[in-house]
Amino acid sequence: MKIVTDLKLLKTISCDVDPNNIPDLNNSLALELRESVGDGLGLAAIQLGVALRVFIMKLDNGRWITVYNPTIINKYDAFTFKGEGCLSLPKVTVNTQRYNRIQAQWLNEKGDTQERLLTELEAIEFQHEYDHLEGILITDREVKLIPFRSSPKIGRNSPCPCGSGKKYKKCCLIKEEEV
Repeated sequence: MKIVTDLKLLKTISCDVDPNNIPDLNNSLALELRESVGDGLGLAAIQLGVALRVFIMKLDNGRWITVYNPTIINKYDAFTFKGEGCLSLPKVTVNTQRYNRIQAQWLNEKGDTQERLLTELEAIEFQHEYDHLEGILITDREVKLIPFRSSPKIGRNSPCPCGSGKKYKKCCLIKEEEV
């Protein structure tokens, strides 16, 4: 199947999976997700045009898991993740607000409840795919980074900010270079 790039379809909120249907979905939808993901780290069913709460993701150990009806129980350590991409938005990368650790719960391929603390890349992958199920794209999470300058720019011939009365190049610049 072809990965969906239609923004209207990608904004669809996905429906829960009936746990009784998981065995059938493992033999069809989950297999199709694995065949379609290519070099990606994860893929949600909505990215194949199926509005069900299912996604696959690659764990740090290289193993793939299929996640049904996921929930995020807790989120910890918010940070700006730089350069997040998406298979449905080719050639687009944005800085996003993510959590470095999340407590997540889902049903596995057998329909058993799983709960786990996911960290770093696994946490980011889970949040990314979970967002797809909620109709949220990385462009909706984009964070614009604004350069921060704590003090005005000081040139070599500017008065030294230490108050010595000397030019910066003759005072503190020398001290910085010695360090």
